Amino acid sequence: MSSKKLKKLREINNLSQIAMAEKLFMSQSAYSKLENGQTSFKIDIIIKLLETFDLEAAELFEFKKFKLVSIKEWELSNSKTALSMNTFYQHYKKALDEVISKKDNEIKILNKEIDELKNDLYTSKKKRGS
Repeated sequence: MSSKKLKKLREINNLSQIAMAEKLFMSQSAYSKLENGQTSFKIDIIIKLLETFDLEAAELFEFKKFKLVSIKEWELSNSKTALSMNTFYQHYKKALDEVISKKDNEIKILNKEIDELKNDLYTSKKKRGS
């Protein structure tokens, strides 16, 4: 995610830096550093942005073309990054699994409500017919 995108997200939602910082549970100065590109985004901030603004991960990130290399070659040249990417992936996967689980539960509840409405409609039609 870029600092420009963060600023645009804040402006689109008509929020001040202070209001945005409060939503992300951080100080205004820490938020300002994020927006100005002075600090990098931590996974908890990314997840909070996704949840707070009901966004998909793809909306936060700018995907660009990249050179394909083998995993081993990449890990050798980026060992620290590989570890942090693995950590990011694990947190991101957990967050997505939680979202999917919540949506599955919502679907179950809605299906139950639909069944109840169908049953009410059937009972109502049956009463009118008798």
